[in-house]
Amino acid sequence: MNRAVAVNVGKITNNISRRRQAMATQTGIARCLNVGMVLAFLYASAVVAEPEKELTLDLGSGVTMKLNLIPAGKYMRRQVVSDVEKDPYEITISKPMYVGVTEVTQAQYEQIMGTNPSTFKGATNPIEMVSSTQAMEFCKKVSEKTGQKVRLPTEAEWEYACRAGTQTQFSFGDDLNALKDYGWYSGNSDNKTHPVGLKKPNPWGLYDMHGNVWEWVSDWYGDYAGGALTDPQGGGPAACRPLRGGAYDCTSDRCGSADRSLYHKSHYWENYPYYGFRAVASVSAAGLNSDLHGGRVPAAGSRHCRGGSAVAVMIAGSAAQQAMPHTANLYDLRGVPIARASSAPRPVSACVVAAAAR
Repeated sequence: MNRAVAVNVGKITNNISRRRQAMATQTGIARCLNVGMVLAFLYASAVVAEPEKELTLDLGSGVTMKLNLIPAGKYMRRQVVSDVEKDPYEITISKPMYVGVTEVTQAQYEQIMGTNPSTFKGATNPIEMVSSTQAMEFCKKVSEKTGQKVRLPTEAEWEYACRAGTQTQFSFGDDLNALKDYGWYSGNSDNKTHPVGLKKPNPWGLYDMHGNVWEWVSDWYGDYAGGALTDPQGGGPAACRPLRGGAYDCTSDRCGSADRSLYHKSHYWENYPYYGFRAVASVSAAGLNSDLHGGRVPAAGSRHCRGGSAVAVMIAGSAAQQAMPHTANLYDLRGVPIARASSAPRPVSACVVAAAAR
């Protein structure tokens, strides 16, 4: 009898042991499944967090601003000093950014600022007759309206976006004659600005990077430092602002990716009918603009800030007006005055002081 009891107890003990092992195995599998689910969720979240290729900002009243995602990367900066070309050196842009597909238009500027100072009127023409201060104020107000950080690009960011992975004089190559297909300059502009986006874009889908209007950047003008740099910002004296890209009254050789002009604070004024700008928007570290809609931007088609439908603004502009005659004090890159009479019924071109920094 005792022996039978002992056998039964042993069987019961073995059964309990096997059940415990089975439960432990099941628990381990469940834990693995939970970890797998967490990892899958994190991976899915990472995929969702990839920034959209396009960003559309709603400026109100059906006016929008479209920007393209530009990846982080590198380019080789070239410069000419005293007519001698220096060895190019590497510039790194460490963060992606959104760059305006076009120069800021008069419709966009007027919607935000309530005024349109341009000489050549047209809703889809680039805004001009604006100072760097006014351009920065526009960006500030767009930031406040949309919740998206908007600003002017640095010189390095501008050139990187303009080159779009190229190292040639223009984003389309070195052929001066081909500029007519990509931008408005003295050879095809009829001495006035034109609606944005009519010419071919660069490889990253940005229009009018060559010609139409010079574009303000955020740096102070200074000589390039030289040597490999990451996210450089011009550190020159607070006297000159650079402009990039050339304008409608520039010759083709002044509209290249590396060409620079500058505004000196002792000029008669800072507003000319060939000074405009292009906006840049930041991309958050997570790939989404965390300050919008609780950390997530709607992703139906193009990203659209502040709700509403993305309505393209295509308003026929009025006939361009003639530029007002005036004279200006111009300076070369060393700050030396350039004597030039202005008898034509338009301002002296900023190209006079553009640096051939190719």
